[in-house]
Amino acid sequence: FKQTKILDFGWGEGSNEMGFFKEQGGFLYGPNSFDVDRYGLIYILDSVNKRVSVFTQDGARVRTFQIETTGLISFIEIDDLRNVWINDAEKYRIIKYSHTGDFQHRIIYGLGKRGVKEPYITIRDSEIFLVMSKIEIGNEIKNSKIYEGTTYQAKRIKLPMNQRGRLVGKISGSYYNTINIEDKIPKIIIYDKDGLIKDITFLEIDPTHSVVFLSEDNYGNIYFKLTSPIKNTTQIWKYSSDLTFMAKIDYVQDYMNNQFSVMNDLVIDGAGDIYFLLLKESGVQVIKWSVQ
Repeated sequence: FKQTKILDFGWGEGSNEMGFFKEQGGFLYGPNSFDVDRYGLIYILDSVNKRVSVFTQDGARVRTFQIETTGLISFIEIDDLRNVWINDAEKYRIIKYSHTGDFQHRIIYGLGKRGVKEPYITIRDSEIFLVMSKIEIGNEIKNSKIYEGTTYQAKRIKLPMNQRGRLVGKISGSYYNTINIEDKIPKIIIYDKDGLIKDITFLEIDPTHSVVFLSEDNYGNIYFKLTSPIKNTTQIWKYSSDLTFMAKIDYVQDYMNNQFSVMNDLVIDGAGDIYFLLLKESGVQVIKWSVQ
């Protein structure tokens, strides 16, 4: 992999700036989610400024459009048709836009529920998957109100309490369940579309690490993130579709050398290139690791 810094923006409200907000208690908010479409365009969700900004990989701004999200924590996903899906986690709703920013429809889920954590959204073949680590997705969507004439059939998916990360592989359709238990080596349980069960136990690492499924590329290769807060290490491990280990990246250490430098999101595109979003004192950066 070759590393390149492809986007670098300051804080503010301008067209080439990103929103930043500090609560009275000191908690910092900035962009926490982004995605890359099949043409390589980068969509950054700026929840503070209530907008999505789209850029080329040369840093040129393509467009910016306003969104109706009200919370400071939201998540974005671009599907294969380049539709833009926003999970407004604080309001328990999903909002769909065209890639040019035209509103399509919204879905309300889990009204009145609490305890939602890391509600990532994944779109595959017009199916919507939410991952919520403390509650079951089926319980949340079963009684949802559906708006704008679009109907979604809720599917009950039971998740363990220690589930983390995105749920479903876009290429294989397999479900990836993470098992992170204190003082135990982490493992991934994989349920493929035919109901067969496979697993990966990460014997090469110690129990201080946790592991999450990230994504699959267009070749069926699988990516996981392994993190140890105690050792301040974060890695990406790449496996082939038959679960053969292929490569790994250590990517945080070079950037975590000041008080405010946070990796807020990462994306793997169809070609297997890896992008991650950094919040720094100076602003927002997107770093790309290209397959060589």
